[in-house]
Amino acid sequence: MKIIARGRNTGKTMEIIKESASSGNYILVRNHHEAQKLFQLAQEMKLSIPLPVTVSEISLGRIQGTSIKRDGIIVDNAELVLQQLIGAEINTLTISISEEDGE
Repeated sequence: MKIIARGRNTGKTMEIIKESASSGNYILVRNHHEAQKLFQLAQEMKLSIPLPVTVSEISLGRIQGTSIKRDGIIVDNAELVLQQLIGAEINTLTISISEEDGE
């Protein structure tokens, strides 16, 4: 798993758009507004990506028949996606990083 950890407005989303365009992997976002915004940004960057999926689409099982289970998924703003999924603010979060992870 690749981890991109930087401050706000440092190009993380643009980086994952490029990764999605290259790999064909879907991007998971919190909601439809973010999905549309991200898809529009990709178009402005002249990159072709699959339409991003939302937490609600995952919850409703709408990813059946897609390549997500086989190829994996890219997650934008993972902490916000997780908060949306569980319906509560996250006070503390841990992640494990191996030598091959991160930047």
